[in-house]
Amino acid sequence: MKLVNKKAQDYPMPPVQCGAWKNIQRSTFNAQHPNPRERAPFDVECWKLNVECSPAPSPIAHRLRAFTLIEIMIVVAIMGLIAAMSVPTIYQIAKKEGMRRAISDLKDVCSNARAQAIFSGKPTSVMFHPTERRFEVSGSSGAAATNPETGEERSTPGPAPGTGLTGIIPDDVTLEMLDVNMFEYKDSEWTVVRFSEMGTSDEMTIILRDADNKYRKLTLEATTGLLLVGDLTRDLIR
Repeated sequence: MKLVNKKAQDYPMPPVQCGAWKNIQRSTFNAQHPNPRERAPFDVECWKLNVECSPAPSPIAHRLRAFTLIEIMIVVAIMGLIAAMSVPTIYQIAKKEGMRRAISDLKDVCSNARAQAIFSGKPTSVMFHPTERRFEVSGSSGAAATNPETGEERSTPGPAPGTGLTGIIPDDVTLEMLDVNMFEYKDSEWTVVRFSEMGTSDEMTIILRDADNKYRKLTLEATTGLLLVGDLTRDLIR
């Protein structure tokens, strides 16, 4: 008997539906079976019929990956840790005390006194009480009230410190110098710094020292009426 080698297209092949695969294309018959590792993944029926199949898109591949509960908890924990670490720094920046408060109060009081003198067209004064460690714009401490029964005069409370009209020198800050028009008033009960309606003022120099022995020099320019702040500690080191 003589064997005749025939090609695969000589044998009729019925249409085949290979499971999840579509678009089946017929190929030339090959006696050797394809290597599953080279054509993985493949359908078993397609491999038996020696046809190539185009895989249909898997629904798992289109599934969007979401965050797990553990990942969300880790992110929230990290955010809470960062917030807890930044709270003390923000508190120190927001809270005015010590040297920061003294400088801030002096700048606000002098600035408001200068503005009041310019807008009102009348001289305005800043009253300093070195022994009491306070200062205020003239007239902001409150008007005197008289008791109708006893006739006793008593001053009414004025604006609180930090309002821009009054200020204090904290206990942890030492007043080293209060010089007004070349005269020293550090140990005096009171002294006055005047601001004119032209924006000028008296000459004033204040030196403050904090608990860390850091010095700040505040100078009131007579020609402009502006308060300038300098670091005297650097000048002393030099």
